[in-house]
Amino acid sequence: LTQTETEPVCEEFYRLRVAMGKGGQDIPTGCGDDGRVIIFLHGVGGTGEDWSEFLESVAPPNTKLVLPTAPLANVKMMKDRKMNSWFNMYDAFTSDMSELRIMSTMVHSLVEKELELGIPAS
Repeated sequence: LTQTETEPVCEEFYRLRVAMGKGGQDIPTGCGDDGRVIIFLHGVGGTGEDWSEFLESVAPPNTKLVLPTAPLANVKMMKDRKMNSWFNMYDAFTSDMSELRIMSTMVHSLVEKELELGIPAS
């Protein structure tokens, strides 16, 4: 992955939901009634959508859920299987640090975007 490849990841996989107690609904970017947001990153092989029902059931009402999905990539630890992964993992203790930095930048951009939209930093 290169830095420019992270831009489409943010937009293409940006998933916003509002927790309403039971179930959720898609909302336009920028909505956040009570100034609460949860940014949740799934594990290797998963998707943001995989977690939406659970997170909607446990998040406080009117909480914006940002559930991005990692891009598809070969993961060495999983015998080079192509799966959603934030960065390549060679084994349980070793990862591709350049990819980790790129995804870290993506997460920071999600947080910055929420701050720009008025979510309080506290």
